[in-house]
Amino acid sequence: MFKRILFAGILPCLCLVTALFALTQLNDSHEEMKNQQIPSVFIHGYKGADRSLHGMIRRFDQKYHWGTDSLVIHISKSGKISESGHYRKSAKNPLINVVFENNRASLPQQALWTKKSYAIFKTKTWNYEI
Repeated sequence: MFKRILFAGILPCLCLVTALFALTQLNDSHEEMKNQQIPSVFIHGYKGADRSLHGMIRRFDQKYHWGTDSLVIHISKSGKISESGHYRKSAKNPLINVVFENNRASLPQQALWTKKSYAIFKTKTWNYEI
């Protein structure tokens, strides 16, 4: 009889009280990022697309203010690089999205394209070493 009361009444109440206490102690705040001009580059995975990381980058920019959605670098199947967006040197933690048109290319091919896209950091006005 004691086990039935324990498992049917006291234990669920104790779990509920513990859960409510934990929820009231949790804080919805998030850590603020330091204001730096160091870019963060996001590269989608196999079969990824333009929208794979876009929601996360937008959330980092608009909700958490961890960085600035700055630039999207598109790499065509032939390896041609094009950019959309605007990169400002004064931007707080710029977030850059690299998108491959051929999202099913081999890993060595994607590595070559990534290396080629990183050359932009040295040749453009950014003058940033990776």
